[in-house]
Amino acid sequence: MEQKEEIYNLNIAVVGDMSVGKTSILLKYLNKDTKEIMPTIGIDNYSYQTTFNGKIINIRFIDTTGQERFQSLTSDHYHEADGFIIVFNLNEEVSFDNILYWFNAIKNKKNIEDIDILMIGNKNDLERKVSLERIHNFEKRNELDINYIFHETSALTGDGIEESMNILIEKMVKHYDENKKNGVIKPKGEKLKKEQKKKEIKDTNKSKCPC
Repeated sequence: MEQKEEIYNLNIAVVGDMSVGKTSILLKYLNKDTKEIMPTIGIDNYSYQTTFNGKIINIRFIDTTGQERFQSLTSDHYHEADGFIIVFNLNEEVSFDNILYWFNAIKNKKNIEDIDILMIGNKNDLERKVSLERIHNFEKRNELDINYIFHETSALTGDGIEESMNILIEKMVKHYDENKKNGVIKPKGEKLKKEQKKKEIKDTNKSKCPC
């Protein structure tokens, strides 16, 4: 009997300050037009299919806004993510200073050991203001105790984007296979279905008359 090819369904959330190039990086990776990019309001979703070692990988990219007034909305989608991409601007120190906020926002929503994180320093085609030494000292200085991959990219030229994305996807696939081998993988969507069922029961109870 022919063995059925396994399909991996991965969700990757992209977070970071406004105007650091989150959407531009995604569109460049997806080979979409990057000439007229509108600011993300709330959440945008992009679907993509690729292969890794003969395995079919379906990816849903969750592109989030960096606007503060939408952060409670976007953080509600963090529980859906299997991996995260945190983006900052290499020539804007404030966006790097805020990296700690985004790491902590993820830690507040996810078990950090269950996910893979790619941190991207974007716009390496411009004069940099955030040094490599400062970036490399970041994890130790803030005692994050989080493993992540770091890469520099340019959404303008495409430099480093495909390489960094592929490394993250490969890491996520290996993480999935390891969890499956160890028996800790649940069928995709099982947790979300249970949470939805609990919510429906709770809403039903609320609607009942207490008299």
